[in-house]
Amino acid sequence: MLSPSLPSSFWVTATAISRLAEELRPAPMGRSP
Repeated sequence: MLSPSLPSSFWVTATAISRLAEELRPAPMGRSP
């Protein structure tokens, strides 16, 4: 992943985008429900 030295605000945004991306489109390596 990225460096942990980034601001927490960045991680909050990155996590939100990651979750939205998983909800919008199923990841090929994602866990199937």
